[in-house]
Amino acid sequence: MRKISFLLVFAILTFYSSQAFAAAGIQGNISYSGSQTGTISIAAFTGPGCGNGTISGSTNIPSPGIYTIWPSGPGTYYICACLDADNSGICPDNGDPTGEYQNNPVVYSGALTGIDITLYDPTSVPTMTEWGMIIFMALAGIGAIVYLRRQGRAER
Repeated sequence: MRKISFLLVFAILTFYSSQAFAAAGIQGNISYSGSQTGTISIAAFTGPGCGNGTISGSTNIPSPGIYTIWPSGPGTYYICACLDADNSGICPDNGDPTGEYQNNPVVYSGALTGIDITLYDPTSVPTMTEWGMIIFMALAGIGAIVYLRRQGRAER
């Protein structure tokens, strides 16, 4: 009888301690509405900011969804994510969708849930081509000539 009650208590304690361990990390949901695919990396940086400091914990998930990170200990962390769209193994690099928790930094001392992140495609910054620069300078020159002619007429 003692063996059965001991095993029962041991089983109950093991169950509850495993449940507590499962909930002890930083948990959230990754969402992404773009068309790129690839492994999503989520990391807890010591900061300040994403990509700065050291990584205290990280995980990878195959597609948008639920994640859990187990940092090395209590502390203040910046939670960031990126999708390795070109499968280079470097995330983020050029063209990879990225995101971070909107209320960064987080203070972690045990279970932390609801750390949701939305990934966004990078925005391309338009650059002026060679022809664009030529046209711009021609228009600026024409504008300067018109301005100087009007100033000359005003003086007469």
